[in-house]
Amino acid sequence: MAKKIPKKPVKKKPAPKKPVPKKPVKKKPVPKLVKLPPGFKSVGQDEAKERIEEILSDAARQLAKKSLGSKVYVHINRDDSIDGELKVPGQRGLSTKDLFFAIEEAMTSRSQIGIWISAGVRFSFQNDDDPYHRYKGTSQIQTNYRRYTPGKKALVLLTARVIAERVEKRSRRKVEHAFVRLHWNPEGKQPKRR
Repeated sequence: MAKKIPKKPVKKKPAPKKPVPKKPVKKKPVPKLVKLPPGFKSVGQDEAKERIEEILSDAARQLAKKSLGSKVYVHINRDDSIDGELKVPGQRGLSTKDLFFAIEEAMTSRSQIGIWISAGVRFSFQNDDDPYHRYKGTSQIQTNYRRYTPGKKALVLLTARVIAERVEKRSRRKVEHAFVRLHWNPEGKQPKRR
């Protein structure tokens, strides 16, 4: 009798692998140019400088009527951006809250295309004998820049006022100057705090 030889199990060939579809590579979005509403035109450097000077000078005149002294600084940077600053000194008997209310009333409430606004305060130091503080000058706080619209102007000034009041209460420093900064750049990008 012949022995039966066991058959080896036949290995089935695996099904051919289907090629895995490649995920599409996402392209970086190309920034779209913002179309201005009808009736508006883009603001050039000369016009922006005139607007900033006009806004800050009008505010300085309004503050002078309330017997608050102020100084206006406007300059053009190397990158063709324009910075303007309205600097209002703190006075005895005038609270930080009243100082910021006066500044808010003095600033124009019209929206300004392409102009950014920021506000802040500089504090005096308690101890003038400390050489580090004497050398470095006064410390300051400043809000981030926001577009110049009536709502955001009020928000920026309110934020700076609340922060200043808390720092005054916590560290017992007095507000030496309150300031409002306006900025314009050709790209229309939000500037960083300085």
